[in-house]
Amino acid sequence: MGEHAKYSPSDSDRWMNCPGAVAFTAHMPDKETVYAAEGTLAHKLLELCLTEGVRAGTYLGHEIMTFEDPSFQTIVDEDMVDHIQKALDYIADRIGEFDEEPVVYSEMRVHVSDVVHGTGDVFLWWPVNARIECYDLKYGRGKMVEADHLQQAIYLIGFVNEFVDDVDLDLDKLELIA
Repeated sequence: MGEHAKYSPSDSDRWMNCPGAVAFTAHMPDKETVYAAEGTLAHKLLELCLTEGVRAGTYLGHEIMTFEDPSFQTIVDEDMVDHIQKALDYIADRIGEFDEEPVVYSEMRVHVSDVVHGTGDVFLWWPVNARIECYDLKYGRGKMVEADHLQQAIYLIGFVNEFVDDVDLDLDKLELIA
């Protein structure tokens, strides 16, 4: 498992509403669970489909990653294919809404500061329109996962930080969609 930020975007709702939560959980082990592994596999499938330009069903029944714990799911099943294909279709619809083709970034590591950083699942960037959209894949059969706009907003800030020196971003007309 990769190193998590002290103040990770995925936990932003918790640490912004209860600053003491970071200190309270600092010494707890960062243990891989069956549910985290399942989410990691789903994210990898989305990334592969986006980078290769294929439908999720391409990987049905394939092992696309392995985990140290043999009890973790490693084979892409129908439920995962259906879920990821819905995400791919939604992203394709968003892309189709504009004349300009966006730059698509998948699983992009972004930094807001030394202690606030994370990996955004999907960014769509329309440079001419100065529009950036961020999508966070939520997948989990083990527990309910919900979209968190605060998390996506932090990812968007990190995305802008990654490019602010490389391109002429007109921050007055920049449109961020979480």
